[in-house]
Amino acid sequence: MELVRRIWKEMTQDRIFDSAAALSYYLMLSFFPFLIFFLTILALISPGVDKPSLLDSLLAMAGQVVPAKAFFPIAVAVERLALNSNGGLLTFGLAGTLWAAASGVMSIMDGLDRAYEVKETRSFLLKGAIAIALTIGFTILAILGAGLFVAGDAVGNLLAHLVNARWAAWTGTALSLMFGLAAMIAGFGLMHYFGPNVKRDDRYFFTPGSVFGILLFLIASFGLSIYIRVSGSFGSSVYGAFGGVIVLLLWLYFLGLAILIGGELNSEIAKASNRST
Repeated sequence: MELVRRIWKEMTQDRIFDSAAALSYYLMLSFFPFLIFFLTILALISPGVDKPSLLDSLLAMAGQVVPAKAFFPIAVAVERLALNSNGGLLTFGLAGTLWAAASGVMSIMDGLDRAYEVKETRSFLLKGAIAIALTIGFTILAILGAGLFVAGDAVGNLLAHLVNARWAAWTGTALSLMFGLAAMIAGFGLMHYFGPNVKRDDRYFFTPGSVFGILLFLIASFGLSIYIRVSGSFGSSVYGAFGGVIVLLLWLYFLGLAILIGGELNSEIAKASNRST
């Protein structure tokens, strides 16, 4: 309980709620340039593929990860942009995505600096380069982790088909879920390792904060989905088209909070360790 009390005190002092709100805003801002970039790339690298069917499959997978109400504006945007994607939008999509998402990551880096109680001494260019690298790395790990989570049954069925044994199906599913969770934890670890301006000797890649943070985010995401489904909040009769946008912002806000709370936990554990030595 003492650890929980100290973490809550540090959370309010370090203004992590502000940093999480900034992250949700910038990630929301980066969504549509990212969709433009993604759909343009998809059109260029798969000219002979049935794009509507491929998009439907990808949207179906994404719909199993994102809360249903938050997923709706994404699906609508994808369907409309798919009709007008072209190579001329590739540069705009990439630049807009990196700028907006990296700006959100920089706000998280500031929050982690406050969590670890360190001053920012890195130059603006170095910090910006780290933010862009973190954006790319975190996105890849998040997509990989979410994909393995969603594809657990498919991986199990594939392994069962190859091995032709009863245990193969649940083993494949379990391995897919484990590696998916590991990829997500690695994404949080990436933020906690490179985000704060802390000496590398004083930090570790896989930390209790990374594990706790991703579990907290998964619980919050699941809880948000259940709450919306049961209560009927953010329904079209009250919020209209804005309901999905509000839920998406709230979901991204939970993501930022989970990363920062994990950083606060790591910081408090490090302080306790220093006091005991």
